[in-house]
Amino acid sequence: MYADLEDKEYWRNFEYSAAALPWLLGILLTFITLISLSIWLAHSQVWTVVDGVPRDMVVEESNGEISGISAARRNMRLATSILAISLAVITAVIYAVHVDHHRYRKYVNYLLAACLLATGILAVVCFGLDVGREDDAENCVGSAHATTVCESLADIALLCTIFDALLAAFLFISGFLVAAFTRSGDWCRIRYQNTYHELYSDRWPGLVANGVSRVRKTLTFWALFLTIVFGVTLLCATLALPGQQYQWVDSNNRLIETPGWPVRCTIVRYALCTLVILTIAFNLIPLNSRVVSYTLGFLYVVASAMAIAAFGLDVAAIVDATATSCPAGVTCDYTPYVTTAVIDIVGSILLAGYVFWEYYWAKREQQLDVEPTDADPETPQQSKDGIQNGPLLSSPYEA
Repeated sequence: MYADLEDKEYWRNFEYSAAALPWLLGILLTFITLISLSIWLAHSQVWTVVDGVPRDMVVEESNGEISGISAARRNMRLATSILAISLAVITAVIYAVHVDHHRYRKYVNYLLAACLLATGILAVVCFGLDVGREDDAENCVGSAHATTVCESLADIALLCTIFDALLAAFLFISGFLVAAFTRSGDWCRIRYQNTYHELYSDRWPGLVANGVSRVRKTLTFWALFLTIVFGVTLLCATLALPGQQYQWVDSNNRLIETPGWPVRCTIVRYALCTLVILTIAFNLIPLNSRVVSYTLGFLYVVASAMAIAAFGLDVAAIVDATATSCPAGVTCDYTPYVTTAVIDIVGSILLAGYVFWEYYWAKREQQLDVEPTDADPETPQQSKDGIQNGPLLSSPYEA
């Protein structure tokens, strides 16, 4: 049924698509990660930002390790955490979006479940490589002309080991739940109206209206959410582990360079992350006013433009830093700063994609409802293109 142009109720309310909630949660986690990296890389208090150069100076070691941590172990943790976050977000989004033929969603879910289990094996390998070696991590602070003083980072290394194990456990749990509940029909979102003519005994278990399907969906969503949380924590801890703030001073002990972002880069990112986090937090309030929704959409567009500006400032600062040679005896590490710049542009793309999907693509046919069914009239209904006739937070659990 198409929208009646004279229907004042339609023009007063805004219907979110089923993909809105997981998409916004993904954006929220992205910008929480960004502001966490920004605070750590600022090497200063939030209210007293210090100007710096976007590179860390680390002591070169003959065995190829940096502060006692081999590049292989560090890169494996980075790859595992990024894969876990990406797969969990994709699995939630695939569930939320509308697919005309549920068998396609079923095959994709089985593939994602296998990838989650395989990533869980990688997390177990990371745990095996890290356990018992926490005392190897250290933070060396000094200068090119002074005695280097090293401090143990065993606490952060222990945190990485703990979250290796937690991430592995929830990757296995998530993969098992996605596969099992896809087989039962709960995670395939086979629409109830498509099986209206079938007898109760012929329906898939996920279609039986006894409350079990909703519990299964909730458990799977929580498993995926905790997988994302543990993956983000492991990613941030891994990036923080080298932790060298190796200041460069001259022979007269005068400071030449301090690692960190330029002040303007840090301030722009603080403003960007604050805007996005507060906007999404307000968006999660169960309001469906069209005026409020379009105001929030405008703020998302502004935030996307700010993210592009932050990306440009960060890239310019990194390019300027690479133009200056590193002092003898130390290696310049740009990895956390490049990662921050990448998250800038990823956040911008996610914001722009959300606005395009939610405010244009999902509304292109203006379909409001589907054929009547025997479902509960108080339950929010969805249209054929995934439009949710209700507030944002009611969408993800509907089959």
